[in-house]
Parts: sequence; structure tokens; C-alpha cells
Amino acid sequence: MEAYPDYCRHCDVLYRRVLEPMGYEYTIDLSRTDQAACTVIVRRRAV
Repeated sequence: MEAYPDYCRHCDVLYRRVLEPMGYEYTIDLSRTDQAACTVIVRRRAV
């Protein structure tokens, strides 16, 4: 099965909009989308 190249981008659009206004830093690594894999890191923003 061939990986859809933009599949992982839905997480970025969906979760960033929710988490950043709540005070979280959100980082996404889309370097492995050719393998249908991404990495999301969420951290509480320093006060």
C-alpha cells in the first residue's frame, strides 16, 4: 500500500488549533510521511 503524502498533516491542523491556545508548544516532524509515520511532541509552554 502506498502512503498518502499529506496524511500526517491532518494532525498538525487539528491538534495545533486546540493545544496552542491552551498554553502548549506543539512540534511535528513530517520527515517520514513516505512511511506513513510522523512524530508529534507536545510540551507545556514555560510560564
